[in-house]
Amino acid sequence: QDPSGDPNVAVCAVRLPNGSRCKLRLRQSDPLITLWWLVESEWLKEPSDHPLLPSDFSLSTGFPRKLFRRPESAEVQFQAIGLGGGQHMFMVETQPAVASETEGGYSSREQHTASPAQ
Repeated sequence: QDPSGDPNVAVCAVRLPNGSRCKLRLRQSDPLITLWWLVESEWLKEPSDHPLLPSDFSLSTGFPRKLFRRPESAEVQFQAIGLGGGQHMFMVETQPAVASETEGGYSSREQHTASPAQ
């Protein structure tokens, strides 16, 4: 079912390392890992001389800068990263991320791993 028009839906665009973009609509309750699956499926569509993505790639937002590691579970929902509905642009980061959380939320200056909402 297409979630367009729902205020609890985020339109997520991801810029791949080769410069191409892919887009996906996610409800707040959808698995966050869906963004990683999207990147992997788009990257594999064009088998060329592009190097394979490392399995530990991360996604980042530009401003405020946030870096997200791949969720360990498909139970982690999109709402866990606190971005809400609207439009969001992510970039693929191929450098390993270091997880850290601040009390009450995520730091925009530090890298972190999304965890299930309590």
